[in-house]
Amino acid sequence: MLKTIKVSIFCLGIVLFFTTCKKTDPDDGWESCLDCNITSWIGTYTGTAEYKDFVAGNTTTGLPITIVVSEVGDNYLQVYIHIPNYYSATLSGNFVGTYSISFAGSSYSFSGTMQVKDNTLRLIGDSKYYVEKVNELVIEEAVLYETLKQI
Repeated sequence: MLKTIKVSIFCLGIVLFFTTCKKTDPDDGWESCLDCNITSWIGTYTGTAEYKDFVAGNTTTGLPITIVVSEVGDNYLQVYIHIPNYYSATLSGNFVGTYSISFAGSSYSFSGTMQVKDNTLRLIGDSKYYVEKVNELVIEEAVLYETLKQI
């Protein structure tokens, strides 16, 4: 029962978090990469991010971010997220889709969607740092990012 409550609160936090996310313009030409395979995902992505510190109540925008995606096993990806002086996390998990991935660990989560436009790949999504407090998961930090794959 307690675990169900934790999961419910965590899911509610995610829903509330996404309602504050910047929406993309449906006419901007980017489309979900339905033909992407695991090889498409592997590489280094750079771009900008918005960092939210929910404990301090601060938001910082326009930060440089680097995301490195590596295949560390058969259909198994490792994702390294880094914003200098703000945020760093490494997560891994099975590659099961073509245009989106989502991994969660004991304190961090990562979600990404691959989009394509004119032979350019864009990875957008979020990463969160959370802790368990009084039998509930609390998001303390979050990163919203938009990156392009270096070729």
